[in-house]
Amino acid sequence: MKQLSQIYLVLLLLTGLQGCTTIGYYGQAVGGHMSLMMRGQPVRSVVADPQTAPALKQKLAVAVAARNFA
Repeated sequence: MKQLSQIYLVLLLLTGLQGCTTIGYYGQAVGGHMSLMMRGQPVRSVVADPQTAPALKQKLAVAVAARNFA
C-alpha cells in the first residue's frame, strides 16, 4: 500500500510539471508579479490626488467599501 501511494505521488508531481517546465516561464511570472507590486500605490493617496478622474475615485470607493464589508 505504501509503494502505491509513492507511485501516485510521483505521478502527481510529474503531471504538475508538464505545463511549466522551463525556467524562463517562472522567471517571467516572478518578474511580472514584481513589476506590478513595485508600481502599486496606496488607495488613499490615489483618491486624494486631484488629478485622479472622478470615475476612478468612485470605483475605488466601492472597492474600499466592499473590502471593509468583507
